[in-house]
Amino acid sequence: MALYRIAENGMSAFHIVAHRYADETVRYAASELQKYILTATGTDIPYFSDRCPMRGPEIRIGSHVRDMVDSILPPEGFRIREDGTHIYIEGGSSRGVLYGVYHFLNRYCGFHCFTKDAETIEKTDILEVEIGDKQDAPAFEYREAYFRYAFDGDFCAKNGLNSNMGDISKSKGGRMKWFNFHHSFRDLVPAEEYFDTNPEYFSEIDGKRVPDKQICLTNPDVLDIVISKSKQWLRDNPGANIVSISQMDATKPADILYCQ
Repeated sequence: MALYRIAENGMSAFHIVAHRYADETVRYAASELQKYILTATGTDIPYFSDRCPMRGPEIRIGSHVRDMVDSILPPEGFRIREDGTHIYIEGGSSRGVLYGVYHFLNRYCGFHCFTKDAETIEKTDILEVEIGDKQDAPAFEYREAYFRYAFDGDFCAKNGLNSNMGDISKSKGGRMKWFNFHHSFRDLVPAEEYFDTNPEYFSEIDGKRVPDKQICLTNPDVLDIVISKSKQWLRDNPGANIVSISQMDATKPADILYCQ
């Protein structure tokens, strides 16, 4: 590990640098690092692209900065490392770069985002960071804290959420794309299409098949239809990584009426 003095009494030898063609997420990540270091230390570290000549030690954000050799990382993973002079915050994607910046701020500046209106950061005149080689990646492809205030885009980005429901702009990494994010049984096996010819595809309640509750999950034909429809949804919506396969909702337990 190497020790770097990032800021001292409002001064810094460092510059924050991104690639000249960095996308808006990486540029946003660099600006967030600049903003929160200023908040923590009162030091405004200059931020520019690698089109400009090197002026001293750099915190290099994202890939291809000054033709560096990039790390191979999971799509939303990040790596924080150093080479004796410069500090690197890399990502397997632009979203991963942004997560790396927030991890850096969390680890070295005590940054936490609790809600869109409540954040903390530790104030200091001297910011020293001990950089080793830190790599991490989300354990789950899809990450959602499903309550109203967690749909705020800032909250999502700062807490590693790629919420389908969140208002996450492209600059903040964008959202995980779902297709048909809701209770989907009736869309997968529409009663209008199948009930008259195949009532056995639908829930049997008190000895009678009903079209407006759930579907019969033990029927092998129903499974085939669901698989086929899910594949079609994915073909028709190439930007979506996930489709929703979920039972119908209910206002009270008696309304659910699973197949008997």
